[in-house]
Amino acid sequence: MNKEDAVITIILEDLKARYKENIIAIYGIGSYFDNEIPDLWMKNDIDIIVIAKSINSFPKVDWTKIKFHKRKIEGKEIWIGFNTLEGFQKKEVFKTQSFSNYEWSVLNIKYPENSTLLYGNDIRTQLPDIKRSQFDFDDILARGLYHLDKSLGERDQNISMREFSKAVFKIGFYFCIYFTFDEIFRDTRILQIGNKLKEICKKIRKIEDLFGYFEETIIYRNTGYFITEFKKLVKEFTNFILLLLKTGGLHKKMTTSELRDYLTTSFNGFPHLIQALKKYQTAKEFQSIKKLRERNINQEIEFQSVNIIGTVKEIGSKHYFKRADGSKGSFISFLLEDQTGIVRVVIWNVEIINRIFREGNITKNSILELINGYIRTGYKDKFEIHIGKYGNVVVHEIFSPTKRQKQDISKSQIIERLKSLDINETKVSKVPCHHCGLLCSPSAKRCPKCGEPQQRGARNVVNH
Repeated sequence: MNKEDAVITIILEDLKARYKENIIAIYGIGSYFDNEIPDLWMKNDIDIIVIAKSINSFPKVDWTKIKFHKRKIEGKEIWIGFNTLEGFQKKEVFKTQSFSNYEWSVLNIKYPENSTLLYGNDIRTQLPDIKRSQFDFDDILARGLYHLDKSLGERDQNISMREFSKAVFKIGFYFCIYFTFDEIFRDTRILQIGNKLKEICKKIRKIEDLFGYFEETIIYRNTGYFITEFKKLVKEFTNFILLLLKTGGLHKKMTTSELRDYLTTSFNGFPHLIQALKKYQTAKEFQSIKKLRERNINQEIEFQSVNIIGTVKEIGSKHYFKRADGSKGSFISFLLEDQTGIVRVVIWNVEIINRIFREGNITKNSILELINGYIRTGYKDKFEIHIGKYGNVVVHEIFSPTKRQKQDISKSQIIERLKSLDINETKVSKVPCHHCGLLCSPSAKRCPKCGEPQQRGARNVVNH
């Protein structure tokens, strides 16, 4: 976070103007204040904690005694919680002042890596140490399930995706604190949770799928996209969690009736998870579905395969993001036009990005052929073409983009068109590759682009 952040400045000045004499400290928590995550990260939520001498003067709503304030500034959703120092020191007092989990909240404020002091006196040394035995695992897991239930019930897919990402992150934290037996896991930063999950999932096979869900969510928060079709992803993740609860894979084993009671009594109840429980698949059924999906992955790619030739209309910047394990990833996008219209194309394949986009190999009006792309729903539910590890992009360099007709042209058709061109052979210096169409030197034994051997005695030549 930039210290001169205009939104934070507005919040702080307003709080100081209203309550300065009562305020001990103001902290920022959550991803908005996490300096580890990249700039592309979706940072629409800003969480502020005010530590005060007394909370009596702060605003409240009619339906609860908890003191908090919500507002929206420049498109950011602001949530401000009001607590006393005594509340952070004593769990029973904290419960009367906040909706949040006590142990999570203390970890957020106590450790500098988890929060930012925005104003006032630092109280971190006055907060208690948290031991693993103090965690209420039922409560921490329920907070993740709360967001999962909201995701299942939300009709707006963009909101549903955000709620799902919150669910995965909070459930990921639950896994970190529960499966870390030798010491307390005290980090609430998302990438650190991801690093710990990767370590845990390597040791405990029954939860190894969780890291895959977590990494997909990291990519979504950086790019706005899930790699897996979203509805399928949510369904699989929901069944994965229910399966662990029913088989004793988490902090307790629950029968169907016990699990239903847990889902009914936690918070105000999770109706959509209860509905999912009715359709719950057994461990054997779930593994069969998982194996079927893995076996059919190539078929899915084939069914979603998109091949198209078009003209580049606009090229976006290259974007970088961090994966859950801390490694870096990148993608680049551009607009492509063919006879049917204009579509956004997103390239995830690093080899393609390095080969095609370096040194200005493509520019506006370049002609590209997309091979084995797949369709995804992007911004404002518009269809996009994505190129992943199974896809490819070929640059067609032998036609002028301004003269080329808008139609799909195969490599064999490219060669045939060259044969039909009226060219003065006495001025020839280049020969088209019979495999990819690149204009090559007549003396070259192999095409420098595709590596195929060149045909000798070729007559179709171009003065270049």
